[in-house]
Amino acid sequence: MSGAVSGALLSPKEALGIGLVDELVPLERVVDRAVEWCQGLLTLPTEAMTHTRELARADLVAIFEADLEPELQRVIAGWWSAETQGTLRALVERLGKKAG
Repeated sequence: MSGAVSGALLSPKEALGIGLVDELVPLERVVDRAVEWCQGLLTLPTEAMTHTRELARADLVAIFEADLEPELQRVIAGWWSAETQGTLRALVERLGKKAG
């Protein structure tokens, strides 16, 4: 569900086309339609829905159970690398010139 948002990266129709949203409704109907959608979910079999949620969340659960410390250290090292810091300094300088 979506209303029109100016400056969005995707238009509502593009978001619908790639499956990011299930449907488009006028802005004034968004809350009502969301409530209708949720009420529809409540009519589905509880056991099946619970199992489906577990399956859908399995990858997310695995991420939180994984040891992310090595990856975190690589990200931190990359952030503080001379190349990254030089690029960020150049960006700040360019933005400062545009603002001034």
